[in-house]
Amino acid sequence: ATMTVNAAGFRGPLPADGDPRIVCIGDSHTFGFGVDDGEPWPRRLEDALHALGVEQAEVLNLGVGGYESPHEHVRLRDDAFVHAPDIVVWQWFVNDLQMPAAARPRTGWAARLKRWTSPWNGGAAALRRHSVVADHVLQAVHASLDHGADQIRAAADSLETTDGWAEACSSIRAGRDAAHAHGAEFVVVVFPLLVRDGNSFLSRPIDLQLLAFCEREGIPAIDLAPALPHRESATLRNSAIDYHPSPRCHALAGRAIAAELIETLGERRGR
Repeated sequence: ATMTVNAAGFRGPLPADGDPRIVCIGDSHTFGFGVDDGEPWPRRLEDALHALGVEQAEVLNLGVGGYESPHEHVRLRDDAFVHAPDIVVWQWFVNDLQMPAAARPRTGWAARLKRWTSPWNGGAAALRRHSVVADHVLQAVHASLDHGADQIRAAADSLETTDGWAEACSSIRAGRDAAHAHGAEFVVVVFPLLVRDGNSFLSRPIDLQLLAFCEREGIPAIDLAPALPHRESATLRNSAIDYHPSPRCHALAGRAIAAELIETLGERRGR
């Protein structure tokens, strides 16, 4: 895939004179890791809004791979408001929890193997660059350790006692307050982990708790799970060993978010 950033340091075209202007904050799901420049969901969101009649809508993609909620708050605070957004869309993903200690592999060798096989900072990074076969095998091992069902379920059972959950909630509140202070609407988008677990996605128990938190806080939230066919989860991912969204998933997400934002845009323009 062709993945580039512009002179302002984010993916997509430089800001124009769009009205309304929507700024998207998130991690690699928002940046669009593994898909071409025109395919991340913020670009698809802009296309969908244009198709729905909001012809001047402009969507900026400030997603950064590897970011979690505290980083996203800093990104919002330092880099978003210079663009005078009308709406801030904050993307949530389960790894914002940083996976509590109780949910990590309990054995020392598994934790070390997870670190060593990481594509970002593991000892196998050089080997990955020189061998496609090694890259796929090591990524399969890393993915099995990084997104195991037992890890997700353990995290879901202990959210309220984990530092990652508290940090995520605090960062989302701070993002909401900062957006409102700058006159912008604030919306959370809940992106599921694209692995099927029975009749839903593996991250569903955690995502439901995040949606409940948003409801208690009065924060508008968009649940993407109903728009994404979990029975076809393999087509929603980049590959069997890469859980980032595929072009199809980004397109579905963009259309679903656009449909939800139309009402928010209408209320804002009616004030």
